[in-house]
Amino acid sequence: MTPYRRRSLSPKYQQAQDRPLLDAEVAAILHALKVKLDSGALPDNGPKLLALCLEKLEKFQGRFHPSQRPLLADLHGSMYAIVDRCLHRFRRADS
Repeated sequence: MTPYRRRSLSPKYQQAQDRPLLDAEVAAILHALKVKLDSGALPDNGPKLLALCLEKLEKFQGRFHPSQRPLLADLHGSMYAIVDRCLHRFRRADS
């Protein structure tokens, strides 16, 4: 079990109801990037898109008050959980 998954099942630093909201926001951030990728607004370059995704998650984390800031590791974990469920990808969809 990954550290993200373990923390998501037994949150201690956040309210339990916050986890679904964070995961939903991470999914929304990733979805917006995937739409830009598929529309041609972003180059079809997997490593660069991954770097952009990580940058966007770091900016999202920075919007929180320091005392309530989610761990960046958990935001990354949420992203990879979404990728594992095939809801996000780092390359343009094949036609």
